[in-house]
Amino acid sequence: MNRVIFRTLLDAQTRVMALMSGEIDAVADVGAILPQQADLLRGKEDIVLKQVEVATTHYLIFNCRIPLSIRPDPATGWRNRWTCPA
Repeated sequence: MNRVIFRTLLDAQTRVMALMSGEIDAVADVGAILPQQADLLRGKEDIVLKQVEVATTHYLIFNCRIPLSIRPDPATGWRNRWTCPA
């Protein structure tokens, strides 16, 4: 192998179709293949599916130096509900 090309395929279905068609050779990322897509891939002789249990952590961080207003904005409703007071 002389080179490796990394591509970003945002849609899960696009990733599976690209893998099945041979457009890409591998998919490696947590959540890159959805659980419901695994059964489709298990039946293919030329695809090896490896599953590993992983612990994933998500963070939600607030800037507490600026007070937040949780009141709805009259112009946009709840769409922009996290607004800083003027």
